[in-house]
Amino acid sequence: MRTCGDAIGGDPVLLSDGLDVVGTCVGAVCGRNPRTGVGVTADGKILLVVVDGRQPKWSVGATMHEFARIFRQLGATRAMNLDGGGSTTMVVNGEVMNRPSDGEERRISTAVLVLRDPTPASPGPNGGAQPAWRRT
Repeated sequence: MRTCGDAIGGDPVLLSDGLDVVGTCVGAVCGRNPRTGVGVTADGKILLVVVDGRQPKWSVGATMHEFARIFRQLGATRAMNLDGGGSTTMVVNGEVMNRPSDGEERRISTAVLVLRDPTPASPGPNGGAQPAWRRT
């Protein structure tokens, strides 16, 4: 039997079984900041959420517990905080959808990409293309 899976890492986990599991959060990262996160609804829909911040009169950001509540209000049962701060940027079809706190997109080395069709990278076991990171 062959199985495939995807993985993503972040910190902290915000929701598990629909419950806020952030716990006690200590330090500057716990205050109101721009946030980026990913969640999943009970029916399997993926939620990618950004919250702007550090911009008086526009948005002050969200604490970790507030971010968990936003995901719960959107219907998530599981959610995780990803990178945030000045890195918080949502781009759809090449257009920035939010207002990054740095005033523009920050150059970063990581991203979560959602692609309509995977780019052929390596042949799969049946001759079909699979992304190079997928292992059998």
